[in-house]
Amino acid sequence: MRLVIVDPHDMVRDGLVRSISAALPGARFVHAGASVRDAAAVIGLGRCDCVILDPIAGGEGREIQAVAEVAALGVPVVAIGAVPRGQEAAMERACLTAGARAFVSKRQDVRRLVIAIRTAAGQAAPVAAGRSSSHARGARPVAGGGGITLSAQEQRALVLYASGLTLPQVALRMHLAPSTVKQYLDRVRVKGTSAGRVARTKTDLYHLARVQGLMP
Repeated sequence: MRLVIVDPHDMVRDGLVRSISAALPGARFVHAGASVRDAAAVIGLGRCDCVILDPIAGGEGREIQAVAEVAALGVPVVAIGAVPRGQEAAMERACLTAGARAFVSKRQDVRRLVIAIRTAAGQAAPVAAGRSSSHARGARPVAGGGGITLSAQEQRALVLYASGLTLPQVALRMHLAPSTVKQYLDRVRVKGTSAGRVARTKTDLYHLARVQGLMP
């Protein structure tokens, strides 16, 4: 199994490489680095079966966007992260919505990560490794902490757009026309306004996604 790992911290990255190599016989790291751009170059050559990505490698404020950009390259992504307690569920939902096939907290042991890698590389359904339930793409409509019920497509459009992607980029990621994505976002805005949360701008939508528990 050919793996790529992207983590901005050298010591953490090296430790993950050693731990995964020991726990996953046959694994071979074709790239290990801190840059999403460098990893994308390797992925583009078709030499990768799974990417292990710490979203913060995308830069502050671009975490979910980084997940979406890597997932858009057509390779399974396992997102990993050291998220403050209380934000793990929101980060998990956001990463899965952005296209990751699993999210694993760095607080968990390497066995959880190996399970996620094997599942992702096998093209199984997205999983929330180590949790009692998963928040897979295509989930049923959810009323978040903001009390607004959004469909699965509305959730996905909201998270991708609020993460920093442009409307055309969201459309490509969702395999929809830009006009259709705009309709989903307009519905989110209407629902937000009805609930007393005006969401005219992208920043407003980002705050709405956080209130809904869809982003950390």
